[in-house]
Amino acid sequence: MKYGAFCRFVAGFLTGAVILTSPGAGMLARAEDPDGTPDVSIEEASMEGLIPALDPALERLGGELTEDPDGDLAEAVQSTLPGADGYVVTDPTAAVSTNIHYEYSGYYNTPVYSYLVPIDAGGFYRVEYLIADKQIVVETYDASFKLTASKRIDPELTKFGGFYAASDAYYFVFGDDNTEESDSKEVLRVVKYNKSWVRQSNVCSVYGANTYQMFRAGTVSMVDTDDYLYIRTCHTMYESAKDSAHHQANLQLVVKKSNMTLSDYLWKVSNESQGYFSHSFDQKLALDGDRVLTADLGDAYPRGYVFGYYGTNANSGSIHSGSSVSFAGITFMTFHGEKGENYTGAMLGGLESASSGYLVTGSLISQNDAMQRTDPYNAFVTTFSKSSVADYQVNYLTSYARGGQLSASNVHLVKLSEDLLVAMWEEKRLKDGSYQYPDKDPVVHYQYLNGAGEKVGAERTISGSLSKCRPVVIGGEVTWYVTNNSAPVFYTLPLPADEAKIRNFVTRMYQIVLGRNPEGGEDEGWVQYLVEGEKSAIEVAAGFYFSPEFNNRNFCNEHYVLYLYRGLFNRTPEENETTFWVDKLTTGSSREKIFDGFSESREFANLCAEYGMKVGKKITVPAYGTIPTGHCTYEGCNKEAGVREFVTRLYRYTLDREPEEEGMEHWVQKICSHEDTGRHVMVYFMNSPEFQSHNYDDEAFVDHLYLVAFGRHPEPDGLAFWKDRLAKGRTRSQVSNEVADSQEFLNLCNLYGIQVGDWEEAR
Repeated sequence: MKYGAFCRFVAGFLTGAVILTSPGAGMLARAEDPDGTPDVSIEEASMEGLIPALDPALERLGGELTEDPDGDLAEAVQSTLPGADGYVVTDPTAAVSTNIHYEYSGYYNTPVYSYLVPIDAGGFYRVEYLIADKQIVVETYDASFKLTASKRIDPELTKFGGFYAASDAYYFVFGDDNTEESDSKEVLRVVKYNKSWVRQSNVCSVYGANTYQMFRAGTVSMVDTDDYLYIRTCHTMYESAKDSAHHQANLQLVVKKSNMTLSDYLWKVSNESQGYFSHSFDQKLALDGDRVLTADLGDAYPRGYVFGYYGTNANSGSIHSGSSVSFAGITFMTFHGEKGENYTGAMLGGLESASSGYLVTGSLISQNDAMQRTDPYNAFVTTFSKSSVADYQVNYLTSYARGGQLSASNVHLVKLSEDLLVAMWEEKRLKDGSYQYPDKDPVVHYQYLNGAGEKVGAERTISGSLSKCRPVVIGGEVTWYVTNNSAPVFYTLPLPADEAKIRNFVTRMYQIVLGRNPEGGEDEGWVQYLVEGEKSAIEVAAGFYFSPEFNNRNFCNEHYVLYLYRGLFNRTPEENETTFWVDKLTTGSSREKIFDGFSESREFANLCAEYGMKVGKKITVPAYGTIPTGHCTYEGCNKEAGVREFVTRLYRYTLDREPEEEGMEHWVQKICSHEDTGRHVMVYFMNSPEFQSHNYDDEAFVDHLYLVAFGRHPEPDGLAFWKDRLAKGRTRSQVSNEVADSQEFLNLCNLYGIQVGDWEEAR
């Protein structure tokens, strides 16, 4: 499996959550613990018999969208989804659509129909305009990608333009053509929904707006401030008196969110100094504090990529300064060919602000006289200085050569923090003289970038596909979804680790669990496992707690629990917490099972979050033989004194004498080393030749057994019960074991700090 792939698959049609985790993580049916309390009753379930039922959901699909040269809605070839290293197949009742891959429609962008929106309380919304149904679907998913609710919204004009999730509400943009060129025709409407998806009564309607066709040959992009929503899109305009053509250009709007009124706009023919571009085939917006950033791709005026920003304060709700739009911009890469020639061999990817500058991504073929439409595309990132648009640097992320096997497509840019971003693109392959999306084994490339647009680490890949759904950060992971005449398939990419924090985590594991600092670079392997995503926090923690070095510390149950709290929760347990877990250990739960309970808890998840790590999925910890083989080495541990008291009472209540020194040391060593248990030693004494030499009858035997196990004589009913058991054929060894199953004997063993143990026949 390749770096960073977060591998999950959920079959929604099965009863319960069946999760196939990444290689090495095991396969299990998992019961969830709603309150996060460690639950040692969670049992692993065999997957035998379930795998055949999953086969229909594991079918691999392939295929591409067909292009519509007229720019209308693309139709999809019925096909299936490419496979991937890891993905989640949601409930098959989820809405079916097609958004797989993404190419310009001919030479230009089109409105985005599919979105993901994180929910503050956990989970996310899928918001998508469904072409076939002519409706918007809003699906609610929990953090496990389970579909929990769905609703439909009818578009309010004939064209869906875009959707935007602001901090205060959700906004839809709808449009309509205006072939009559009527100034009273509503051509654009901005509709507001509150966070509970209730439509608000006020809408922003735009009439005429010099629009012949709305959203023609471009897309819709939005950003917002506290009270203003900025919209950048495109249209073809009223017929030109000069040449009778309906020229295409971008269109700029500002909406006051509180009352949904139009605050400012630019939709008439203007010039580049005002941020007006003809033809503008793609439009992007981003926000940096009080500055609204823009990016466009044009084939005429200008012919190239353009980056810029409004000179007005974004909180003012205005793009005009006096009578003109205040705009600072630069054409940072020009395209070969004649002005107005629609083909440019270029695509725009993303626009983001960062700590050290502004970043624009895209892909294009080599721009020169020798360029051919069959040339490969290469992905790039351009970084602009915040102080001057003229100060910029172009860096290529790929270097695919003409005639080579690969080409870059569908470039996305996702902001992870002010100083960390990730550029993502799909891989196309040469086939029959052109670059095509592969029918099988698709690949997504991704490259982390710092705030200055510089590469952070190496380029990496995962198996899978991208779509027109812009990846977003949900629950600490970059998440997107793909459909291909299907329900959505969700992909996730974990955020890169902070190596300094990871190293601190590993160091504390050495210090707390092993009681020493790492030596000679021995921590490096653990650090790289976590940084590279090859092992989860659970797996690394298990490596320490079940290492021979930790096992040789020979901690008793009480101090084993203490070290779990210190290492996994970063605190000392309360007395009742220690008692709870020690009780679990002395009644049959293994140390591996107790570790599972701790590692799946919310407290450990919180600790991992402090160090910038994902917990990982539950693992099946092998039985490493974690029962200590000697005395507890914890300073001040006095468990041996309790063991001596227990052995002394055995001698007194079974053999009617004090222990000799040799016998005492023998049994103390056996119990302290966990070679023998309280039950086993008691059964041995009750069946020893010395005890049998007294020739006690059944009543006397039961009386001695009560004294040994309970520290008291039997009550009449108890005496009668056990005498009857013996009379009906139960052996004295069997009765001793049955008495050892009681709560009273468990309490006695806990008092002396020893394990009860399993059923033991006399030997």
